[in-house]
Amino acid sequence: MTNSQQSATNGYTHMANGAKLKPTPAEREVMEAQALSEKATSMVEAPDRDWIKSLAALNIDFKAIPSGLDYVGMRRWLKDSYEKVDRKFNHHSWRTPTRVSKSEVMLENGDDEGSFRCVIWEPEEVATDETSRPVILMYHGGGFIHGFPELDEDLAVVLASDLRAVVVGVDYRLAPEHKFSTILNDCRSAVEWIIEHADRYNVDAKRIGLWGASAGAHLAANVAMLEALAHEPSRICQASLVVPLLCHVDECPNPLSDVQAEARQRMDDGPKQALDMAMIGARELFNFMRPDGVRDDDPEISPLRRPGPWPSHHAAVHVTVGGCDLLRDQGIAYYMALQDNGIEAELQLIPGVPHGFTWASRSRAVSQWLDGQIKVFELAFRGSRS
Repeated sequence: MTNSQQSATNGYTHMANGAKLKPTPAEREVMEAQALSEKATSMVEAPDRDWIKSLAALNIDFKAIPSGLDYVGMRRWLKDSYEKVDRKFNHHSWRTPTRVSKSEVMLENGDDEGSFRCVIWEPEEVATDETSRPVILMYHGGGFIHGFPELDEDLAVVLASDLRAVVVGVDYRLAPEHKFSTILNDCRSAVEWIIEHADRYNVDAKRIGLWGASAGAHLAANVAMLEALAHEPSRICQASLVVPLLCHVDECPNPLSDVQAEARQRMDDGPKQALDMAMIGARELFNFMRPDGVRDDDPEISPLRRPGPWPSHHAAVHVTVGGCDLLRDQGIAYYMALQDNGIEAELQLIPGVPHGFTWASRSRAVSQWLDGQIKVFELAFRGSRS
């Protein structure tokens, strides 16, 4: 690899001849929309140019995206615009691809007699050395106030095909119409339902995985923890937390709180203002979903604040964080807490990408991440066969 090729693989850095790689107008629009700065303080935060180019190629009108707190507008934009974007992954299957069917089912939440939808993706074939199939429950992102399972459909199909696994996208009810207790109970009810209907879907109830992104990772972390507290051994064998939100911004424990305060002091005015605006938005998200009378440091609202010891038989956890994600250090702190409590945990840090890194589905960074996700679940499922 030449010096210029090396520099091109790691964002907007200086080339060997001293010339700087300048973003195109389309790339600059992506950088502004994703709050990526050319003035990185570390290589972890140096923007990944291939990722930026891949997202720019999708021609998303970022100016048309509503504020993340405008849940009505955001729900409409996701359905009318983003769902129609071609977000297929640049992925080479290591198993012969198989047809994946799609169906829906309505589930009841016994706690409030309400109902919610699940989308089920089933591979046509079972792995040659197996008689039943593993299952992954997917909890979508969206700050608890928007999102739906079909936004992760391309990922669900890849996981179902490559792992020969049933994938269940949980369309949990959303805030502010519903509070966090209802949202979390929907997610837990989906686990109970798939166990009760294992025979119907030819699922191995000892091979249950959880996958969640952002707020969905918060839910996956809670479900995995509550399952471990209620069952020994846990009924979950693997959880994947992708860019997880794990704590109210004003309740982060040390050393995370001190690290974040020190990092803010080193920021230029632009990034500092972006961080402050993000903190305001994060507080509003918690206000939307937090039940009356529940504190921000409640361990279900802020999983990082759960007092120890945590159950050592907790499911294995894989944590993915983005180098430019404002939530990056929350994910790292949770990984460290898992390790401190004797729980098997693995951390993947992807340099130069922001919170919504999976949007650039054809980028090299996302392709490598997807390969890693498949390996994580494959190894977990192999070790948990009935």
